[in-house]
Amino acid sequence: MAHRLPLFPLKLVLLPGSRLTLRLFEPRYLAMLDYCLKNKSSFGIVLVGDHTDELGTLARVGCEARLLEYSAFDDGSFLVKVEGGARFRVRDISTHETPFFMGDTDPVHDDNELGQAHSTALQSLDQLLEAYLSLIEDIDPVLLQRLPHRQHEADPTFQAFEQIPLQDTTRQQVLETFSARKRCELGALMLKKEIEKLRFLLSDTDEDAQSGQLN
Repeated sequence: MAHRLPLFPLKLVLLPGSRLTLRLFEPRYLAMLDYCLKNKSSFGIVLVGDHTDELGTLARVGCEARLLEYSAFDDGSFLVKVEGGARFRVRDISTHETPFFMGDTDPVHDDNELGQAHSTALQSLDQLLEAYLSLIEDIDPVLLQRLPHRQHEADPTFQAFEQIPLQDTTRQQVLETFSARKRCELGALMLKKEIEKLRFLLSDTDEDAQSGQLN
């Protein structure tokens, strides 16, 4: 079913289940927040390539941002905390009826993939994520604490990507992967690369420590 949704073009990607804090100060986005509060509406975060040509560089798949908390500052700006909800595809954009973009959107869903292959891929992803986080803790426990909090009730095939440093174009690729099994496979590939880097870093650190002891 089509859904009209205020759109917030940003140079970042919100994934389902992830949380994000934003400071709103531009008049059009303050108007967007006012609209959402009055209509009990969420808004959509959509990756934009160039703010000087937002319509021309706006991604066509975005993520619903559900408002969790908000607070006002004396200067009129707002701090808002949101959580990623459903993904959507932008069908059409209106630029005249409101100061902000209003989009006609359609929901997008994963392909139905039940079975052993999906279960095995998800289990492998979870094991790699635990190994990755364990290595980070070995290198710097403080860094582990700074990683985004895992929302265990959220889709784990998206949550894994919150723990990995990714460019926004890659996060958009994840958002537009409409197969949980393929997201698991993509996440596993990325985690393996990160684990390899961390193990190399640890081995290099160990060698330096041993060299210091010998000297």
